[in-house]
Amino acid sequence: RRPVLRWQASSDSWTPPQYAVYLDGTRVATTTSTSYAVPADACASYRSLYERLTKLEHDTHLHVLEENHLLFPQAAALETAQP
Repeated sequence: RRPVLRWQASSDSWTPPQYAVYLDGTRVATTTSTSYAVPADACASYRSLYERLTKLEHDTHLHVLEENHLLFPQAAALETAQP
């Protein structure tokens, strides 16, 4: 049996709990790190870490948006169309 997708009316999104936790964590990291601003005297590993964190945050937000606006609505429509 396929799992039923649930709309979270309180947040107006399809965001699963694990994404909510991740997105909250990225908000904290972004705020704490001053939006991943790298100091002028930062070493290469420090710069690399912040570049990778920026990319990870961007990619995850994109993934969640694609699920919320494309995948989950289509899957929910298919589920309701099934007898």
